[in-house]
Amino acid sequence: MNLAEVYAKIGAQLDNELPFVIYRKKEENSCTAFLQQDATVYTTNSYSEAGFVFAPFDLESEQAIVMPYAKSEVITSATMPFSDVDRVENIADKVADCEKTAHITLVEKGIHEIQNSSLEKVVLSRTEKVTTQLDDALQLFHELTLLYSNAFVYFWYHPQVGQWVGATPETLLKVEQGILSTMALAGTKTAEDGTPVIWGDKEKEEQQIVTDFIVSGLSHITDNLQQSAVYTHQAGSLFHLRTDLKCTIAEKTNLKDIITVLHPTPAVCGLPKEKAKSFIMANEGYKRTFYTGFLGPLHMGVAQKSELFVNLRCMEVFAAHVKLFVGGGITKDSVAVSEWEETVKKTETMKKVLRIVGT
Repeated sequence: MNLAEVYAKIGAQLDNELPFVIYRKKEENSCTAFLQQDATVYTTNSYSEAGFVFAPFDLESEQAIVMPYAKSEVITSATMPFSDVDRVENIADKVADCEKTAHITLVEKGIHEIQNSSLEKVVLSRTEKVTTQLDDALQLFHELTLLYSNAFVYFWYHPQVGQWVGATPETLLKVEQGILSTMALAGTKTAEDGTPVIWGDKEKEEQQIVTDFIVSGLSHITDNLQQSAVYTHQAGSLFHLRTDLKCTIAEKTNLKDIITVLHPTPAVCGLPKEKAKSFIMANEGYKRTFYTGFLGPLHMGVAQKSELFVNLRCMEVFAAHVKLFVGGGITKDSVAVSEWEETVKKTETMKKVLRIVGT
């Protein structure tokens, strides 16, 4: 099926108010869509069914939504282009001073908590409203696939829940034929073309916290964990520190056990997990819903392959505006103003595509 035919089917789902997700994996040149055939909100606690899962940050108070394979038409496009060529320059958009002040105050509160308690790291985030004139969010999905070949790009819709679009660089996990793969991705820098990225102690510590958390958690599932050296990973105009981890898992290990260990990681929550989560929910001042949750296909094909991605660099789409979500990891060495500036840089992933589609 060619791309135009896939997009036409997406348009029909929107017209008929039927759920769907369309996505393109990292470095792939085709997209896949789940077209759910009814408007039911299906949920999952076990992650045992084949389908596409869309899960919130807080699984204790909200449920993961699944588009079941058995209830969906699943289609794949033929070749689609991508370029990673900047077709619009980065522009420092004006953000309201009150938003800046509020986020700096939040970060300072987080730093104080870390310096005066057992909290080691906390990821603090904010939202930003951008007025738009979109015909539909499919334009955003298409442009994101062109801009970011090294991201998992998606457009998810359910008439009873809403519309989300994103381009995330972070894999939560991949399970295929008894092999589990994951990554520890943290620390953020920008760099001019050709300029080497210089990592400071703050970023190195932040990434090591994530790595140690994953290694400790997976030690309860496997005893043969393999770990790469730390290296620099590029995601659009941003750079992160990354460690890859891989292990074999027993046949009896179920996906829910692995998700319980990994989600939410210190890269999106903090450490200790429950203390960081409590601080986030008491102080951020908004409900994250699906931001910093996870999404992806479950138990697909003969190999029963599951690939889940952390929901970063995303937006919730409304009739006349979008809501951007952005955050950063706070440690004892954080500087509040610098953390604010990092969030401004991170919103550029989404703002760039908003400018392309003419909003």
